Amino acid sequence: MGEVENVSQQYLPLSTACSSIYFTMEALNQIHFLYQYALQFFLDVYHAVLYENPRLQGLTDHTQRLNTLTKDLFQAVFNRVGRGMLHLDHMTFAMLLARIRLKGMSRCT
Repeated sequence: MGEVENVSQQYLPLSTACSSIYFTMEALNQIHFLYQYALQFFLDVYHAVLYENPRLQGLTDHTQRLNTLTKDLFQAVFNRVGRGMLHLDHMTFAMLLARIRLKGMSRCT
């Protein structure tokens, strides 16, 4: 049980980031009424990062895997959501994601 608890604690920043990213995506309709994203959309992005990510091949170290997953999740979310956004709103979304990322990094230290 101790090992399960330890691994769970290691992945806590990623799970917190996932929650924050989803709720940020959900709130984007306050910027433009067409920015509406379902939970399934986010889960599809997460699934692709977790299971279809070639950068995870051969990584066995938990810290390296977590760093790769986190970086790739933020990049994938920005890429997929950004496709449907006005160019003017890309910077706003990038800043919102950066804020989430920086909060997560400050919790780890």
